[in-house]
Parts: sequence; C-alpha cells; structure tokens
Amino acid sequence: MARALRLALAAVGIVLSACSSQTVNPLSPQVAARVNPVSQTAAGRTVVAQLIQDSTETHGQLLSAVSGTGTGIVNVTATARPVAGTPAGFGFSVEGEVTVHDAPPNTTFLVQRKPDLNVNGICEGPAFLTVPFPRPGPLVTLTTSEDGAGAAHFSVQFPTKLDGSPFPDGTQFDVMFRLLESSPNPGATELRTQCFTVTTR
Repeated sequence: MARALRLALAAVGIVLSACSSQTVNPLSPQVAARVNPVSQTAAGRTVVAQLIQDSTETHGQLLSAVSGTGTGIVNVTATARPVAGTPAGFGFSVEGEVTVHDAPPNTTFLVQRKPDLNVNGICEGPAFLTVPFPRPGPLVTLTTSEDGAGAAHFSVQFPTKLDGSPFPDGTQFDVMFRLLESSPNPGATELRTQCFTVTTR
C-alpha cells in the first residue's frame, strides 16, 4: 500500500511538472486543494485522471490572497439561457458566485474579472473589469460580515464580442477573477484565482 501511494504521488509530480509552464507557481492552488492521494485508488490512476479533469473545471476555483488576508471560491457556469437580440445558438450568458472567508471584517470588495479570448491559459487581458462592465448595470460587490465571510452572485450576458462579431455556442475564453477591496482601505486586500478556461454552451 505504501509503495502504491508513492507511485501515485510520483504520477502527480510528473503531471504537475508538465503543466508548470502556464503559471508562475507550478503547483496550482486548485489542484493542491482538491487532490487527496490517500482517498484515490492505490494504483494512482484516478489521481492523474482527476488532475486532467480539474484543469478544465469552472467550479471551485480557489481565490488566494495577493495582499491582505482571506481565501475563497469562484464558481462560473456558461448557461444555455438565450441572450436578447441574438439568434438561437449565438451570444452567451455567464452565471457565477464568489464566496470568501477569513477576509477583513465589514469590508466591501469589487468583483472583477480579466477575460482573454486568446485561449492559452495565461489571461493576458489588458485589465481587470468590474462585473458586469462593459455591460450596463450596477457594479457587483461583496461585503464581508464581522467574521470576514461573504458571498456575491453575478450574471453577465453578451450578444456579441466587443468588435461586433457573434459569439457562437462553444466559444472558449480564458478568465481570471479577483476581489479588490474598495472600502474601507481601497486596494489593501486583493484575492485572485488562477487563469482558467470557460466554454459557452
């Protein structure tokens, strides 16, 4: 059993090494948080399969502190809901939820994203945009409780790309989310996810 566990851990190390060129930190926080080799099969086959599956997930994306304190999760679903002003099979609608804990108490955060249509796992978008910008509507914020916990839901619909071209079903894009403190100390706390890929359906 001990030998099988060592083999499973070695397999995990090989997969992580192969993926390390996409991020500064070769051990993705999502993978570290979700893979428990002890709970996997002795041969380690499901460990590797889970790592491959996790690389394309849009749920359970870990928010880690870049500055300040706190951690959290982002869940994103590209839904099949029709988008007004588009023919069937075009446009996309994204629903999501952000949760945070162990953050500063009674603090308001902007919910932001950095989208990138060049799908390469790097998120080279020029800037973070507060949800739902550039779409109209109130900016999405999250305010923590006295215990430093909070949650926010968001929804964004796009009939076309910014250049006016259509978004057909199956469009992929990379995105990175962050929570940026807006009050009482603007910019003091920042939490980010890794870059991940979303597919519209």
